[in-house]
Amino acid sequence: MILTPFTSLTWAYQLHYYLCFRTHRRRQSFLSREPLLKNLVAEICECHQYHPLECRPYPDQLRCLVSLQPNQAVAKTIQTLKTNTSREWNRLWKLNPPLWARGYLARSVGDVRIDAVRKYLSEQGAHHGYDGRILPPVYRYTATNP
Repeated sequence: MILTPFTSLTWAYQLHYYLCFRTHRRRQSFLSREPLLKNLVAEICECHQYHPLECRPYPDQLRCLVSLQPNQAVAKTIQTLKTNTSREWNRLWKLNPPLWARGYLARSVGDVRIDAVRKYLSEQGAHHGYDGRILPPVYRYTATNP
């Protein structure tokens, strides 16, 4: 999966989620209409200020990589995407049955290794130059009666 960088950002968060949901009864609804579904998802994301990094429809499911702001809940994002795509898809193709099956997969993306974080934290003193400073004495208060 190739990610293209944003040209401008309005926030400095990196909350990426991999979302996947299937069609109702695994119907092959998107065989020849994949570009139309991608455009529909992009339009919905733009209206609700979600940032789709990647969107790939398959014949019986939709997989997306979406970047969200901290105030945007993943469950609400899924609800918005499924509701709006279902309504517009049924309006375009004059369908009555539901488009999406119940449930979804949502997974946060961004593997951070514990060892890398520990190394980063241990090297911060030397990196910022306060490693060799003389620190003021630390006093410990001990109560006579607890």
